[in-house]
Amino acid sequence: MPHFKWSYFLLILWVALFLTALYVVPEVTFYYSVAISLFNAMAVLAITYIIAGIRRRRLSSKFLAILVILLIAGFLYQSRASLNESSLKTTFSDEANFLSSIPSSLEALSATSPTTTFATTAGGPSTQTETTSLSQAATSVSQSPSQSSTLATSTQNTAENANWVPSNPSISNDNATISYPPNYDTLVDYALALINSDREQAGLPAVTLSSVPSGQQHADSMDYFGYFSHWDTQGYKPYMRYSLLGGTGAMSENIGLTYCTDSSPSSTLLTLAPCNLQTIENGISSSEWSMMNNDAVCCSNGHRDNILDPLHNEVSIGIAYNSTTSALYFVEDFQNDYITLSSPIVNPGNQIVVVGSMTTEEDVSQITVYYDALPQAMTTSQLDSTSAYGPGTFVGGVFPPCSNGCEYYPRAVTVYASSWQVSSTSISIDFSLNNFIQADGPGVYTIYVQTGSSTGDSILTHSIFMTS
Repeated sequence: MPHFKWSYFLLILWVALFLTALYVVPEVTFYYSVAISLFNAMAVLAITYIIAGIRRRRLSSKFLAILVILLIAGFLYQSRASLNESSLKTTFSDEANFLSSIPSSLEALSATSPTTTFATTAGGPSTQTETTSLSQAATSVSQSPSQSSTLATSTQNTAENANWVPSNPSISNDNATISYPPNYDTLVDYALALINSDREQAGLPAVTLSSVPSGQQHADSMDYFGYFSHWDTQGYKPYMRYSLLGGTGAMSENIGLTYCTDSSPSSTLLTLAPCNLQTIENGISSSEWSMMNNDAVCCSNGHRDNILDPLHNEVSIGIAYNSTTSALYFVEDFQNDYITLSSPIVNPGNQIVVVGSMTTEEDVSQITVYYDALPQAMTTSQLDSTSAYGPGTFVGGVFPPCSNGCEYYPRAVTVYASSWQVSSTSISIDFSLNNFIQADGPGVYTIYVQTGSSTGDSILTHSIFMTS
């Protein structure tokens, strides 16, 4: 009977800790890990006591001691792993609160020893966005990305970085102001080399630098408004921004929040330092290292899988920082860009035309369509509470022309293209979007031209904003 009394007590603690971890303690923090570790310990002890009670055997003190030691060891291991990843994640509701939450002196900043924080991807889907005018977006650049690649002196470089602040990068009328930090070319070349080194070690081909500035625009946005999320203050998802800024491939995003630092990439805790070329590169290296080597703790290896996706052939890189806090925002927008379009995708009457040359042997298996509600403005508090993003809600898809024994999507809209010609060098597909619009109404409709069964296998995505 005593065994059952103990099991009841432990089960009550088990439920209490579970509810605490689920509703009270922020996810992916040191305290969350503590709660989960204790929760698991209570579960093991409770089950042990229940089994002992059923078998009417008393647990020996030696057995209990060994069990407790093993549970404590597991608890310490789990807590240390979590602490290494995100024990001091910075959250903030607005820029003023963010700045006031961090000590002003570099000596005090160094003492806080923050770790790197990441937001996860949705497993590789990508998309692009079209405005209601259905025109290709242009980008207004406020500062040329062509910076001197020559390393400046330490004093000059520190002064340059201390004075840099991005402009408001919000997208308006298919335009955005993109700001580039000093030594941008040098920093991007450094980041690209890190990415390609990781891919080379995995036996994958290198990616090249994309001409689409979606990565820098989003890094500027997080820095300017003071938030950390795949979404932005306008409610746009990554694939929407990518399309508005002229992208025509398929894109998957990694983002990281770390700091200008003197610490090595694999350091358990980072020491803050004034932002200059070297300390920014150190921060970039820390972000890339964490995404590759410490990603399972927070993100189920989502960042690592994105970096090592064999289909990726380009990447848009974003780098922005806050000189006061030494916070460093790092964005990787990986792309599958294999189609060069010869005409606009959206034509009058919501007719979708994908025509152009291709540079892949992959066969186009299907076109799927996903739906998002029209984006709404988001506060920094809302943005900081987001995590992974997805491709939207699946609403149907498109198959080649068919008259008998045709494939179809159960409980979803199925459309048969009026033309479907695909080879290893060219593509020509034509279909109407009207059936999807009639079924789901106003919103953002994103088409995925897929070479496999997943949206992550897409080689072109495009989003169309339908306001009525």
